[in-house]
Amino acid sequence: MSLEEVKTLLSVDDERIDIIYSKTEQRLLSRLKRAIEDINDIPTELEYIVDEVAIARFNRIGSEGMQSESMDGHSATYVDADFKPYESDIVDYINQYADPKKGVVRFI
Repeated sequence: MSLEEVKTLLSVDDERIDIIYSKTEQRLLSRLKRAIEDINDIPTELEYIVDEVAIARFNRIGSEGMQSESMDGHSATYVDADFKPYESDIVDYINQYADPKKGVVRFI
């Protein structure tokens, strides 16, 4: 998916979604760069994370920080960490492409 597809899915053409999408990309790329130094773009395999997190953040506008809400049978609970549901996919990608750490082996 892309920013334009997210806008279509949400039925919005709002500057806020542009900012949210951009910030989400930056956060994920920053996380990846900590482990993989030569990465400059979000990999295709992880693009869905940017889309999903941006949609979730956009839908939470006005109710940030809310942990739980219940009203007339409708209930909403938000997670604390936006990327937490995707953590295993991010770690798997990093483990697959990151340079292995050099260690020392000593024989006694």
